Amino acid sequence: MKKILLFSAFIFLLNHTWSQVKLVEVDPANQSFTVKNFSESVVNLKSYRLATSTKNYDDLMSFTVEEGSLEIPASGGIVKLSIKEFIVSEGGQIALFLPFEGGDNELSDPNFLVDFVQWGSGGYQSEDVADTKGIWEAGTFISGIAPYSFIGGKSDYGVAFWQGYEVTLDINLRIISVDPTVNRVTIKNFGTDSVDISDYRLCSKIEYTNNLTSQTTVVGDLNLQGNDTVIIELSGFGGTLSEMDSIGADLALYKDNNFTDTASMVDFVQWKSAGNGRESVADSKGIWSIGDFLNFDAPYRYIGNGNQSGLSFWTGIPIDSSGGSTYSDFNHTQNDYSDISVFPNPGMEGQDIVVNMEKSAMPIYSLEVIDILGVKHHSLIFSKSAGKARISDLPQGTYHIVLSDKLGNAISSKALIIVQ
Repeated sequence: MKKILLFSAFIFLLNHTWSQVKLVEVDPANQSFTVKNFSESVVNLKSYRLATSTKNYDDLMSFTVEEGSLEIPASGGIVKLSIKEFIVSEGGQIALFLPFEGGDNELSDPNFLVDFVQWGSGGYQSEDVADTKGIWEAGTFISGIAPYSFIGGKSDYGVAFWQGYEVTLDINLRIISVDPTVNRVTIKNFGTDSVDISDYRLCSKIEYTNNLTSQTTVVGDLNLQGNDTVIIELSGFGGTLSEMDSIGADLALYKDNNFTDTASMVDFVQWKSAGNGRESVADSKGIWSIGDFLNFDAPYRYIGNGNQSGLSFWTGIPIDSSGGSTYSDFNHTQNDYSDISVFPNPGMEGQDIVVNMEKSAMPIYSLEVIDILGVKHHSLIFSKSAGKARISDLPQGTYHIVLSDKLGNAISSKALIIVQ
């Protein structure tokens, strides 16, 4: 009877101690973790046990003390421990147990569990024990980038009191050119960080491609570096989308095959008719408005700065009253910029082209000349509102002259044809 009482007292004392000792940092990359003593007395961790996602340890004596001591001082003392090959960076667990002599079966006893944490994914071996004890909810885990830090107090437990580092990449993908007559699409990364779009998909009128590696890469690389572009031609292989409808359609870029999910949609444009394909998804995402479409002939070109979305930042070749296309004096917005002229247009190779902005209703501070593949041929910045600009040495091709205000906002675009 006396032995039972002594053992019960021992368990009571140990359970009182566990509530005062907590894991406060896990760094899988450096194979280390940190324990903090919240109690008012020294805690000796030498005989405590540890269970990771790959191995169980009978005590902590084999660990390297990086900082502090296994005899953790009271009231906020810490010890940082490390050992080779015991933590998996992609996902894993650490479970700290009280000293005991009953064998590994007691690793499933909540009375001996001191603290628990898991990251990357759920379902590790001590998760159920921690859930039973009420210190960690099954299925929850820390997301983000290591190291992982505990941000609670001595009475706080669970994933809500842990955090990793969030890494925000500077990636800003846009469709910048669409030509349904030749089934080509140009995509640009306006950000500074690289992004691999090999698994991205295109969708038009509910038809879709498989990942972009199944299509033809004409120019560039699907691993887009910052400020890079890639030109893709629909190959007809993989998925149900083999060609775009030049009479009226939409085109959407997706990061995966969740075509009704706004989080999966990256960009959207539609031409010559409304109500196509994924228009409602783009409207819900806030990058296109229901009923908007480009009332131009192809090719269609994005003329925004990468952060701008919607019809106002797209242009094409205007349709004249007879139903054909005209290249002279057009703009992409409903504003009247007909007093901005480009002459001669069409022009000849080697011929000087004059852009006259003297009568513009809006002050113009920059001018860019960009071809249909997204290559910038000229870029002019003016110290005051521009009057005239002279462009020369353009080879044969179709160009967009993009005019911007003092803040860099595109306010008008002019088409220019250079012939031999």
